[in-house]
Amino acid sequence: MIEDSRSITVLIPLHKGAEFKEVIRRNLERLSSYCEFIVSDATQEDDLLVELMGEFSHRSDVKFMGRRELDPGWLPHYNYLLGLVETEFFMWLPQDDEIDSSYLCLNLENLE
Repeated sequence: MIEDSRSITVLIPLHKGAEFKEVIRRNLERLSSYCEFIVSDATQEDDLLVELMGEFSHRSDVKFMGRRELDPGWLPHYNYLLGLVETEFFMWLPQDDEIDSSYLCLNLENLE
């Protein structure tokens, strides 16, 4: 079990991810006691981020980042998000991947 459940930030970069809304919702719900989240959509080409903000805005463990000027492509988006991490560890969670807390715990224990 993770001793400090907030020692990892899960970065979820979005891009036209509306079809994965349920996957993202389940990750945010399932992992809520185990990490901090940064959910980001730099282009906001669909309404997914707004919908997630409406549903999860009450949660202090989830930060949302909307439209902003970045160079095109995924690399500038990812590099920008790295600069926001304040925890000891971080991980990327692509919008279409679904994990559970055991995945986080196992990987964090191996790192520690």
